Amino acid sequence: MEMFLALLGGVVSVLGLLLGYVSHRRHQRTRIGYRLVADSPLAQNIDGIENLGIHYDGRVLTRPRLMVLEIINVGNVPIRPDDYQDDLGVTFPEGVEIVWSSVQGTPASVTADVRVVAESVRIGRPLLNGEDVLTLQVLADGDGADVRVDGRGVGFSQVEKLAGPSTAGRGGLLGSPSSIALMTLVSIALITTAWLVYTLWPDSGGAEEVQKFDVAVGDTIGKNLPEEGAGELVDGNPADEYTFTALKGTRVYVQQLDCADTFGRVLSLRRAQGDKVPGFYEATARCPSSEAVELEEAGPYTLRVALGYGSLPQTYSIKIWDAPVDKRNIGLDNPIEGRIEQPGGRDEFTIDAQAGDRIAFALNAEKGLRPKWSLRAPDGREIGKSDLYPYIDPIDLDAEESGTYRLVVESVDTTTGDYVLLPRDEKKS
Repeated sequence: MEMFLALLGGVVSVLGLLLGYVSHRRHQRTRIGYRLVADSPLAQNIDGIENLGIHYDGRVLTRPRLMVLEIINVGNVPIRPDDYQDDLGVTFPEGVEIVWSSVQGTPASVTADVRVVAESVRIGRPLLNGEDVLTLQVLADGDGADVRVDGRGVGFSQVEKLAGPSTAGRGGLLGSPSSIALMTLVSIALITTAWLVYTLWPDSGGAEEVQKFDVAVGDTIGKNLPEEGAGELVDGNPADEYTFTALKGTRVYVQQLDCADTFGRVLSLRRAQGDKVPGFYEATARCPSSEAVELEEAGPYTLRVALGYGSLPQTYSIKIWDAPVDKRNIGLDNPIEGRIEQPGGRDEFTIDAQAGDRIAFALNAEKGLRPKWSLRAPDGREIGKSDLYPYIDPIDLDAEESGTYRLVVESVDTTTGDYVLLPRDEKKS
């Protein structure tokens, strides 16, 4: 009986594949699209500071930004160099100056020439098979705005603007009665084949899609750490999950230790029920770690590391810090010494003040630490904070009401070190 089912399943599978191939040839389509996946300012002017910028190749960029676009074959027909009417053109709004650009392909065999022409980037006619991706990185000087990719060729009249994750066409097998019959036949073939494989070869199977590991708060994750297979995304395993248990109120800081690869991975932190942890920042662009988050309930939590885009394999290294808050009550007239001992660290100071009291401190940091501060009123409202430069934004406010004020000092990114809060003697002008 099993031999008969095997023969029947083989015949049905071959017939389904032949019909699928014929239908695929009948439903071929040519489509090419693009999407903007990152647009990150690299410097930001601050009121009172002029000529702030970034030096590049002997010049100063006053509004530098890094933009990343994906150009994708979302059809099921290869687009060859001879199919294009002209080179692809990426245009930017008036006033945006293109400083530098480069391309890389997924897979790596996807290549193209790139050159800057006035306020546009020209990309030389890439060979794109179905689902191939050409990633364009552009360093520009100017304000961000809509970017457009133009092109025309055999089978397509425009380059489509895509929304959300890139998706490639799969052949368009649905619609006609013959297509519905075909899909039914193919489904029967797949179910029969799967049943036979499970029955005749019960121990066979491929690699799992997600690798799962147990860790603890305070652990470092890296290649083959905590065990073999960790710290690396490979073909067949584009995501890893690390589960740890924490108490209610535990404050954790997830630090990315390797920042050479600035794109390609997505980090997410979720509760046991699968919902996201509020305040945990999820992104692929750049490499700064998420802000430290306080866990609102006890139990297991899962840190997921997944492939955003790019080629495999990719290795990574992460540390899950236990980042408790050091809390102290201070006065208005005494110097306060503090220290951020580890990435994600935070100090919270409570200040008892009467309405009209002046809350004024200078925040002086030792070498290595880049601190920031925020001040909250007794009702929890934020009434003051530093921007990027605490030395330019000292703490200097009048208490609007009597009560306990809360001053928070923490580090920028992963910096650590000592600092001093010095009372400011001079009255505000």
